[in-house]
Amino acid sequence: MNRPQTFKTYPAAPVQLLPRALVASELSAVEVLSGVKGRAAPLDLALLGTLLFLADGVVRVMRTPEGEDVWFRSAMSAGNLHPVEMYVISDALGGVYHYDPLGHELALVRPRRRRNGDDDGGITVVLSGVPLRTCWRYGARGWRHLWWDAGTVLANILAVSDAHGLDAGLVTSFADADVSEVIGCESVDEVPLVVVRLGPPGRLWSSASELGPAEPSMPVSSRPLAMPQVDAFQLAGNLMGPDLSEWRQGAQALAREVPEQVGRFSSPLPQPRLGAQDRVEDVVLRRGSLRSFGYGPAPGALLTWVLAVSARPARFDVCPSGSLISMVVNVHDVDGFEPGTYRFTPGPGLERQAVAGPPRLLSAELCLGQQRAGDASWTGFHVASAPLPADKVGGRAYRLALLEAGIRAGRLSLAACALGGGATGMTFDDRQVRVAFGLNTLPLLATSVGLRSSPPPPSGTPGSPVEIRARNRPGL
Repeated sequence: MNRPQTFKTYPAAPVQLLPRALVASELSAVEVLSGVKGRAAPLDLALLGTLLFLADGVVRVMRTPEGEDVWFRSAMSAGNLHPVEMYVISDALGGVYHYDPLGHELALVRPRRRRNGDDDGGITVVLSGVPLRTCWRYGARGWRHLWWDAGTVLANILAVSDAHGLDAGLVTSFADADVSEVIGCESVDEVPLVVVRLGPPGRLWSSASELGPAEPSMPVSSRPLAMPQVDAFQLAGNLMGPDLSEWRQGAQALAREVPEQVGRFSSPLPQPRLGAQDRVEDVVLRRGSLRSFGYGPAPGALLTWVLAVSARPARFDVCPSGSLISMVVNVHDVDGFEPGTYRFTPGPGLERQAVAGPPRLLSAELCLGQQRAGDASWTGFHVASAPLPADKVGGRAYRLALLEAGIRAGRLSLAACALGGGATGMTFDDRQVRVAFGLNTLPLLATSVGLRSSPPPPSGTPGSPVEIRARNRPGL
């Protein structure tokens, strides 16, 4: 089949241009990632544009010898496929908009029929997923990539929001059909993933009766692909209004408390200048997936601080200070740590585990022979903290666990980059991971962290991506 469209477009929709200049933050990225919030800034069009661009805007383009444009964004994505779309719902702007990550503008998808003067100053952002963008390459497993990729976008949103003192909460208690109707995506071709509330608490969206008809968009692909297994995965976690109370109670029972703030590291930074001066926007724009890792021992902070940052609460509505995730870590070459397998828990930290086999070889083997997993300073496997129930709440909890794993992977990448290192996501064998670590819970995602082997590529500004030289096909 043909590769799906990279960008969703609304050819006839009115457009709201966003300011091209990024709003600068004040605190260092290290402070923000540790849990310190910046001074509150007004949520105007300039800050909204900054947040959307740093969340998932196009920052680089590579033109291949075949004449194909390959676009790179500010958030990680498996296979560089980017199945996540963003919608903005604002009473002040008068409706529901779709964010164009290439042109850095908002297309009006559904206008408000009337203005009631009920603007509460907040904005709702809906993240949706296009299964075909990942499933054409990864098969049914591509459904999981929707949630992983949404998590890396959310990691950026949370970091940028904190840097500007902006309240941000992640809403999972919603009826899927209601959100789909509001953003004009009432089919299995595009599904709602998570709702983000920015600014003061208030109404998340206008009811469909208050909105005009949805603008038509260009089709995702000229040759749709039937994906019954993917549809079944999605339907297993769909909720309707009566299910929401049960979901909230079930999620709260599964979550465990984790610290909101983490301590500053004591070991020296790989590149002190970077950690001392860079702001969140600098780190987001410098971050890029590593094709290879550098050699030599990593400083302890690239393990301990980075792990602690990743494990801060994701601020889900159902468990604002809780988590559904734990980690198993293969340490390869980190100062102060013997190579081996460790269990990481926020608070207690790293506890050595008895696992047979050299950790580098084990990481590469579990990640389907990908040598990068063994070349990294360490490779971590995100796993569910507890077995998930086999009911509708369990289906929703599985989504939430995948989403949190994506947030953690995104934070790992940002924190590693803030210290001069880097990270990349890895494909893995679910069964082998469970056997190797003796797990009775689900493995969710794998991430490798280490030293950089080369400087990061440059990044462009909103609407003006930097062209980089063609090289090997991009990965996560």
